Amino acid sequence: MRMLTHFRKNGTLEDADPCFRGIPERLKNALHYNDMMKIYVKWKRAREVEAYFEQIVGMTSDLKTLNYAYSTILNFYAKRSDVARAEKIRERMEARPGFLPDTHTCNALMDVYVNAKDVERAKRLYAWMETKKIRENEITLTTLLRAYARAGDAEGAEMVLRRVEALDWNASDLNYAYSTILNLYAKKGDVAGAREVQKRMEAREGFRPDTETWSALMSVYAYAGDVDGAEKVLERMMDAKGIEANAITYNTLMQAYASQGDVRGAEKVLERMMDAKGIEANAITYSTLMQAYASQGDVRGAEKVLERMMDA
Repeated sequence: MRMLTHFRKNGTLEDADPCFRGIPERLKNALHYNDMMKIYVKWKRAREVEAYFEQIVGMTSDLKTLNYAYSTILNFYAKRSDVARAEKIRERMEARPGFLPDTHTCNALMDVYVNAKDVERAKRLYAWMETKKIRENEITLTTLLRAYARAGDAEGAEMVLRRVEALDWNASDLNYAYSTILNLYAKKGDVAGAREVQKRMEAREGFRPDTETWSALMSVYAYAGDVDGAEKVLERMMDAKGIEANAITYNTLMQAYASQGDVRGAEKVLERMMDAKGIEANAITYSTLMQAYASQGDVRGAEKVLERMMDA
């Protein structure tokens, strides 16, 4: 068993398969099959994943083991956004006497829906969890928040965020929630909505936005073409203890200048980026800079940026 777990984490199919086959049939149990299913998930082998899943659900009635198997295959389908196969699993779970999916299994199913941008199914699943008194956790709510955000539903996202804010979450999960909704407001061009979220963040005792959250807030102003607003966010970010800008931060700031056709300002951002320790310009940096030149009809300037990118 330990050997299979080792292969699941560190090995290859060529290592694991002979090890599994070497176990006498009378000694194999659901945990062995679970490990093999996880190994094939890692290597994206759908046929084998499904075959081992069928072995597990056919040989055990242990709820913990079943939930592990169901959540594993649903996570596999989530990566493929395969709603059709996930729905068949859901139907089988509902039809299984005495079985109730746990939080992890429901989260995995919700992830399938969210990745497929099926917000209505995600909402129905959450409502069903409430009726069945299946405990929600941080992953449940952040996944639901992501569902609303992907659908562009700011009202629904705000509803989930308010629920998140009422809970005692750790900084990492809170930052994920705040950055998700701020990115949504940025795409919608809703500066007022973002400012309301910003006020609540600042009023939250002990909460410190991380680099991703600061960058998301900056993107609100960048998408709106508010250079001064974006610069002020960066200034506050740099003043925050223990927070450092990254490539996304500078690319976002450059976007503010590029959207205004301010080539000189965009070039200055690149200079600041190059001067910053441990940060390198990337493809997004150069394409944003090219956008600034293109907006001014400066084709040659855009071509020179492309040359600089190729030489970098």
